[in-house]
Amino acid sequence: MSFSSARRLVVRLCLVLFGILLPTAAQAYTLIECSPRWSSQRMPVPWMLNTACSADLGFNTCFTALNDSFDAWTDVDCATMEWTYGGTSSLDPDDWGVSDGTNLMVWEEGSWPRDLDGAIAVTAPIFYGCDPGSFLDTDILFNGVDYTWGVDGSYWKMDVANIATHEIGHAVGLDHSDVWGATMYYATSPGVTDNRSLHRDDINGVCAIYPLGADVKIGDPCDENCEANEDYYCVEADGESYCTRDCDQDNDCGAKYICTNVPGHALACWTPGDLGFGKACAKDRECDRGLECLEGLCTYLCPRNCPVGYLCQEVSQGVEACLLKAKVGFGEDCRAAICDGEFFCQEADGESRCASACAGHGDCPDGFYCRRDAESAFCWPGEPPAGAVIERFTGAPEAPVKVGQMVTFAVQTGGGDDVLVRFRVRPPGQDWTELRAWGASSSALWHPESIGTHTIAAQAKLSDSGVEIDDEATLTYRVLPSEAADGDTPLPDGDAYPLPDGDGVDNPFPPADGDLPDGDGSAAVGGGGCAGADAPAAWLLLAALISGAAWRRRGGRNNRASVA
Repeated sequence: MSFSSARRLVVRLCLVLFGILLPTAAQAYTLIECSPRWSSQRMPVPWMLNTACSADLGFNTCFTALNDSFDAWTDVDCATMEWTYGGTSSLDPDDWGVSDGTNLMVWEEGSWPRDLDGAIAVTAPIFYGCDPGSFLDTDILFNGVDYTWGVDGSYWKMDVANIATHEIGHAVGLDHSDVWGATMYYATSPGVTDNRSLHRDDINGVCAIYPLGADVKIGDPCDENCEANEDYYCVEADGESYCTRDCDQDNDCGAKYICTNVPGHALACWTPGDLGFGKACAKDRECDRGLECLEGLCTYLCPRNCPVGYLCQEVSQGVEACLLKAKVGFGEDCRAAICDGEFFCQEADGESRCASACAGHGDCPDGFYCRRDAESAFCWPGEPPAGAVIERFTGAPEAPVKVGQMVTFAVQTGGGDDVLVRFRVRPPGQDWTELRAWGASSSALWHPESIGTHTIAAQAKLSDSGVEIDDEATLTYRVLPSEAADGDTPLPDGDAYPLPDGDGVDNPFPPADGDLPDGDGSAAVGGGGCAGADAPAAWLLLAALISGAAWRRRGGRNNRASVA
């Protein structure tokens, strides 16, 4: 993404460092430099949570605290600011501060960046433009390396909601406040929970940025005069009526709505339907968010990985979507289809055909032979190579077997009257050993001596061919302990071992009651430019995320106790 000088992309780092709560003379809320704000078109703004959340808490406990923090800023009667939970995300701490359109909440549990030493949390509001700026996304990184997190107000723990509510204030557009008791006050301590809810100063700030009545939003009732904003109009469809606007794509409509056809307008933001992928449909707005109604089916546009059984196919000039594959049978081209029954799509010689597994040429129909590669054996069109061939390779009894149990292997061969056969076995993690040397016999006995998955190979050649091997077939055998009984626990590869006494191993390093984290028991909250006891109180890091961008650092007040 490129930006002109008038469309600057800025990342503002907001840190929470150690500090001591000290009252100061009350002034008032302040706005982040350039006064960025969220566009009403993107309301409600979705936030997403890394699937791990905090290592100190269960996911549900951690999520509830964060959700309450976002609700604190949403439930302000005099403001139009709205947040909504957008689900979990696989993005990790390395994705923090990246302009990817995801408002990410994530804990760093591995290695805290040295340049953020001492910070409890860091917020990166990303925006472009100035006075006002326009938010693109905001990420919050919590320090799980140096601090213990909690939700119960314990005096040695950082309270999730207390810190998060402050950080979200930066994501709304507020800087620090000098008003004692305000959530955006620049200092706090472990165990403090007062900042979970907003102070009047915080409310005044968010209402100044997002005043009620100044914005028309998608979904507002038509009786609230959609035309107060020239970009909006009232639409009635599907038994609903509300304010909406033109759009080009779903991202223009916020988290709750989709860009679709509505009566009287080509494309407008509208409520998505409830039909999922693969469901029959008659119009786009019947399908769930992210899906299009194409060829009578709710489906995804390409490029993307289509679900099993679907293929990216052209539906109109320049437009492709995931549509059902046709089913084809054995030996047929499967590049644009799905193989029926037990067949699978196999690639060889630049072709893709439906194939079946085989142990010898006799397992394949006329016109096909058992072809082998490094990983499998499959029936493929053509004739077997010249020389001795293995038509069939069998073992009795079939796998699995137990240590010491006798197994008989036998082959049926073709290609000549003077065929020699050799049998070999490869135990797991070991080299091949010979079961039976080259000879005219077409069978061999095996008494497995170890557990695990073994590979048995039968090889054939003509006695006068002068080549090492003409053909080979393999079987795979799982070997269980001789005393294995029902109820033994299977290993990942399918083998079984009896469990030892007991049902598990306790954590050898349980936390001791009363253990406290390192430090002096007090800390400062992170936000838009922060400092600790040994640093300036409100410093900013600004970065233009474009080629040649440079970091700028701005000094602030030299307050001993500060919150970012």
